[in-house]
Amino acid sequence: MPVNEQITDSVTQVDTKVLGEMPAQSMGMLVQGMVADQLRANQNATVQQQQGWALSQAGLVMGINKLLNLDPAEAISMLKTMTGNDLGQQLAGVIAGLGAGQEATKSAQTTPPVTTPEPENQ
Repeated sequence: MPVNEQITDSVTQVDTKVLGEMPAQSMGMLVQGMVADQLRANQNATVQQQQGWALSQAGLVMGINKLLNLDPAEAISMLKTMTGNDLGQQLAGVIAGLGAGQEATKSAQTTPPVTTPEPENQ
């Protein structure tokens, strides 16, 4: 009957080995599942961001098309309603800003560049 004892010992050793490895395998499967879930969440976030940008761009294009196809009288009326200013006041502000920019450009062009003296060779 020594053969039966060897078989029993062999089966018992295998069972002990399986029971000993089970916690490590369980943790490994848990970590793999968590990593896969995180990767899916990252991919979903990327796709949602891309779709958001596409919708934002579509909205911008629609708004620009609406502005470009406005009747001038309607545009003036909307400007006056939104800002409370007349078109003349708006244009005067734009012209004043352009004038200030031109003056700044002229002064920058007439100002000599700052130079540092070259060191003397000794």
